[in-house]
Amino acid sequence: MAFLSALTVGTPEAFEAVPGLTPALQAIGTRAYQEASAQAYKTVFLTTLAFSGVGIVVSYWCPNVDKLLVGNVTVTLGDSVTEKIDEKSQP
Repeated sequence: MAFLSALTVGTPEAFEAVPGLTPALQAIGTRAYQEASAQAYKTVFLTTLAFSGVGIVVSYWCPNVDKLLVGNVTVTLGDSVTEKIDEKSQP
């Protein structure tokens, strides 16, 4: 745990505070942390790629909903909002 904290800080003083840490162990631990981080990003990237690919393929079968977007507002949020919009739209 102390090594990970020192790795996060990244200063020589932080690494000196880790008990029993030698330069060889520091190099091995740093490289292992880099490899683990790269593998985590790779996993996230590939998962995102898979879901995006499926989403794009499935979107070809989605119906066109443009006819349903008519711009009608069912509920107004409040008079103060409407008044501010009306004031801005008038010259």
